[in-house]
Amino acid sequence: MVTRTRRRKRLPRVLSKDEQRAFLVVFNRRYWTPERDRTACLVMLDAGLRVSEACALQLDHVDLASRRITVRDGKGGLDRRVPIPPRLAAALAGDESNRSVRGRNGWLATRLEKVAATCPWLFPTRTGRSVSPDHLRRTVTKIVERTGLSEPHRISPHTLRHSFATDVLNATGNLELVRRLLGHADISTTTVYLHLADEDMEAELTAKGFRAASPTKQSGDPMAELQALRKRIAALEATLIGV
Repeated sequence: MVTRTRRRKRLPRVLSKDEQRAFLVVFNRRYWTPERDRTACLVMLDAGLRVSEACALQLDHVDLASRRITVRDGKGGLDRRVPIPPRLAAALAGDESNRSVRGRNGWLATRLEKVAATCPWLFPTRTGRSVSPDHLRRTVTKIVERTGLSEPHRISPHTLRHSFATDVLNATGNLELVRRLLGHADISTTTVYLHLADEDMEAELTAKGFRAASPTKQSGDPMAELQALRKRIAALEATLIGV
């Protein structure tokens, strides 16, 4: 009997902070369509929505007063509310310090240049329909090619969502929070971000001249893995403080 070796599943590609900035700056904000597509990408990158969820957003799903987006009928038919961080709020409502006219006005005002005020979609086409996931997938591919990011074949709209989740976990260490923000029904789906956050941390330390620690043994228990990651972070922070 031949025993097959189980191949380790490859971790998803995520964008670093520098790659995120390089990606966003390529959109030509002088024109309506690139401004729409950039804001839709920000919804995935800064709020963690799936591409289908971003396309399905309607105006009344966005509450700038409370800085919340309501995702209706997400995967599995679940609703959830996610926060709107400052960068996304500026893209939606406008930023007076922005040199671009559309950047100063914000997407909520800019969208009215091409569609009627009665159009319900947050990201409409010029004919008043919701922009399609396929369009955003093609847009991300083109922008990545123009940006010159590494491993472009591994970057898609879902990469923006992966990057959001990794950034939140790096900032908070709270896997349950990431699960709720992403709308995962089972926390086991979210544990992949433990290893992505671990890789990011070690890459940063290696770049600063520290030798990377040995990989954390995967226990199969998501909460045990989270606790192990927190211990590693605390140990590495103690090392940095002592330097």
